[in-house]
Amino acid sequence: MRLDRPPESRDELLPYLQVKDRNPAEVLRSPDDDADYVIYWGVDLVHPVPGQSNLIAHEKHGKNGTRYVLIGRNVEQMNDEAIQKYIAARKG
Repeated sequence: MRLDRPPESRDELLPYLQVKDRNPAEVLRSPDDDADYVIYWGVDLVHPVPGQSNLIAHEKHGKNGTRYVLIGRNVEQMNDEAIQKYIAARKG
C-alpha cells in the first residue's frame, strides 16, 4: 500500500503507523500533554510550496512552556512564539 502523496487525513495515515504493542492511534497522541498532535495535512516534502514553512505537526499544549514540533524530517522543541511564526509562514 502506498499513497504517492502526503496523507490528507488521519484515516489515510493510520495504516502506515505500525508500532509494536501499541494502537496506531496512540502514536498520534503526545505523552507530554495527553492531547492529539496538531497535524497539518498534505505537507509535501518532495515538492514544497515556495514561501511556505514545512511545519508538519506540533504538540497541542506541550509542557513547561515548550512543545515538540515536527518540521520537515526534524523534531525540535520550541516555545509558543516560535511555533506561531512557523504557523504564519504556512500561509505563505
